[in-house]
Amino acid sequence: MAKVSSPRRLAAPPGLEVSRARALALVAERLCHAVRTTPPTLCRAKGEESERLLREFLAGFLPKRFAVGTGYIVDRRETLSYETDVVIYDALHCAVYPLTPRVVMVPADGVAATIEVKAKLYGGYLREEFMKARVVKDLARATPLPFVGLLAFGNKNPLSRAASEYRRLIREYGAGAGFDAVAVLDQGLVTPASAPEAAGDPICTEPLAFDTLAAFLHLLLAHLARFPATFGDPAISVFLRKLGT
Repeated sequence: MAKVSSPRRLAAPPGLEVSRARALALVAERLCHAVRTTPPTLCRAKGEESERLLREFLAGFLPKRFAVGTGYIVDRRETLSYETDVVIYDALHCAVYPLTPRVVMVPADGVAATIEVKAKLYGGYLREEFMKARVVKDLARATPLPFVGLLAFGNKNPLSRAASEYRRLIREYGAGAGFDAVAVLDQGLVTPASAPEAAGDPICTEPLAFDTLAAFLHLLLAHLARFPATFGDPAISVFLRKLGT
């Protein structure tokens, strides 16, 4: 009987560590560097560049069932969200309505996740973006709530400052009302605590530095894996039912 050799780890080039965590840490470093080297006088350009970089990365990273765009989310009552930096939707089952060459409108039933992107997280931004996240969560849909996150490429203050504001917002509106995760790429991740009553704190703060992107993506992928395949446009579903298909 032929002897079967045990699997071996692939040999990495000298000086290069090969692992999924290390690969994502390098991506996070490159993204942060690209945003930070945008001229400081172009604040709007810096914000738009951070959004574009994240969308391009996610478009190549996520399973091809999901597409990545920017724009508005509309529910079956014709209620619109605010313009959303990153909309991740089921590309196989969801009709998308182009509003401009760059901006789309996506039915809420087909939206699996949204992400607000900040080049740098300032004090008042978290509350403002939390309110936009509440609108996304409140849209009428037949599918589960989307994963809603905020990702910043840097933070003007320590992560503890953002955590304190996030704690106040959750105590005011509830853990399910806003973001499922707030990530600052060079600092860490803040999420609602899994058992706030036992822990005595409604949030969980993890200082992760450049491993933050990997942790954020694990949360996102776990949600996408559970997202059901369904027609994401009620208008089309009604039309098909009338045809008897």
